Amino acid sequence: MKKIVYLSDVDISSPGGAQESMKILLNELSNQYDFYLITPSGTKINENHYVLNRYENFIVRGKKIIDLIMMSRDISKAIKKIKPDIIHIQMPSTLVVMNILISLKLIRNVKIVYTDRGVYGLYGKVTTFSINSLINKANKIITTTNHNLLNYKKTYKKFHENSGKFEVIYNTAGKSFDIYTDEKRQLIREKYKIEDDRTVIGFCGRFSPQKDWALATEIIEKCSNEFNDYVYMLVIGTDGTQKNMDEVIKYCEDLKGKIGEDKVKIYINLNINEVEEVYYAMDCFILTSKWESFGRTAVEAMARKNIVIGRNVDGLSEVIGNSEYLYSHSDELLNILRSKMCNYKEILKTKELFYKRYHNYFGYRSNIKAYNNLYEKI
Repeated sequence: MKKIVYLSDVDISSPGGAQESMKILLNELSNQYDFYLITPSGTKINENHYVLNRYENFIVRGKKIIDLIMMSRDISKAIKKIKPDIIHIQMPSTLVVMNILISLKLIRNVKIVYTDRGVYGLYGKVTTFSINSLINKANKIITTTNHNLLNYKKTYKKFHENSGKFEVIYNTAGKSFDIYTDEKRQLIREKYKIEDDRTVIGFCGRFSPQKDWALATEIIEKCSNEFNDYVYMLVIGTDGTQKNMDEVIKYCEDLKGKIGEDKVKIYINLNINEVEEVYYAMDCFILTSKWESFGRTAVEAMARKNIVIGRNVDGLSEVIGNSEYLYSHSDELLNILRSKMCNYKEILKTKELFYKRYHNYFGYRSNIKAYNNLYEKI
């Protein structure tokens, strides 16, 4: 079987769309390809997983030159031991490292795939330079939305010379999300002690500036003043540091103090199976991200029959696919809730529309088939 190497900037078990997307492909295509994984310190997930424990992460920013040289050397050594046919790069810092190694011809005779899971045009100078440099060397460049492909068309000067390398493959929520069980919704709501007549508004994401939890607070405060039957469920992931955990705890305490313990339910660092369960309890899912290349949580929520409302940014607007469910500020969002969440029959109808959208565009079978075809062509 062909050997394929994935690299992760961070511990593969940490929360994040890129990590989950890599694990989905590793699991679902393991019968067709021999996958290897190179990551910094963390839990080893299989025998083909190379864990470089001396590095807390592979993040380039902030490291000394000597540390970057040593890290690049160790990643190069691991790749040479594996002798892969394909290296599939999917995160920005390992992209910078791999571009250096390939440019110096320390990595040769390997097919290169790059999936851009960020937003081209919003990267820093070093990452943007590395992407542009890598495009000439890569066999395929994947974007997760047509919106990000358009970013390349508009901004990357040599796009037309390399246009044949580009392809759009949507993300997926994963195999487990492809199955919905009606009975489970009632059971989950009972488990989390949510009354039948309550409307549940959900939020989910890492506690980082990108996800804009301050806006989530603003939205919840305004909603709580107008909609008496709303309950708010927040699923928050940390970066694994105590500092970030302390920030989350303070955020949660402040929010409960403003809204009331009975209206806010908060869950920290859930695994993907637990997150999948919480989505069942929700009626409407709101994304507050300042930028979002794709918006994985949006399709996860769709798969659990949620109405999905998102900030009108980047690829997220394409994923939601309807301007009536996009907003730019909190007052605009409240207008959407007033018009879309007040008629029970319309709510059920809209939930089904989002559920169908998930299966039409973001089901795991389509994602797996697209990447399998990609690897076969290469």
